[in-house]
Amino acid sequence: MSDRCKICRQFAEPVNAARCTREACGLTPLLSGPDRFRRKYQAGLVSWLTPDLLYHAFTGEDDDYELARIARLDHVLSTCLLDKVERQWPARLDQIAAARRKEKQESKKAVQKFILGLHA
Repeated sequence: MSDRCKICRQFAEPVNAARCTREACGLTPLLSGPDRFRRKYQAGLVSWLTPDLLYHAFTGEDDDYELARIARLDHVLSTCLLDKVERQWPARLDQIAAARRKEKQESKKAVQKFILGLHA
């Protein structure tokens, strides 16, 4: 066995195996016990939560071209962008709540108008 993993290029040491975020890392045999399973599921989560999916979740962006642009960004740029939209997440939640309240009030008014129209 070489002293580096062929996939993640880390030295074959248990510390590096525990920190690796790749799902199919060659250092996996170095791990034993519950760390192996925790690392496997964390790697699956990291591979599933792509920057474009996180951007969509934080901003509600549905434009395919914009999401593709986000997916192609450099790691440093995407990290900075995701940090920015994560900081703006509470304000976005407030906007969503306000929109839901407004929609609920408009629906209530429409129902009342319809019912009053039936009795008139």
